[in-house]
Amino acid sequence: MSSPATHGFVQQQLSNQPSEDVIMAVSRLSDVDPLDFEQCLHDVVDPDALDSLTEWGGDADVGVSFTFESYAVTVEGDRLVVEDRQDTE
Repeated sequence: MSSPATHGFVQQQLSNQPSEDVIMAVSRLSDVDPLDFEQCLHDVVDPDALDSLTEWGGDADVGVSFTFESYAVTVEGDRLVVEDRQDTE
């Protein structure tokens, strides 16, 4: 279940494919179709490596943070947080 995309912030439980979760969350926040993104996810992070984080399980202390399409993205354990960097400035 994900939180509503309000005020540039999404927090949700990860699916089996965190790379898709990131793309869809950024798409919702930016109101931009993923096919129209200026960046490709693989330009900033290895999508296969990102997806493999779910194999560690929600109890593992494993995480990664990066910027994608000017959104701060954090994948940690079984959670995804995407935040508009402009809202934090």
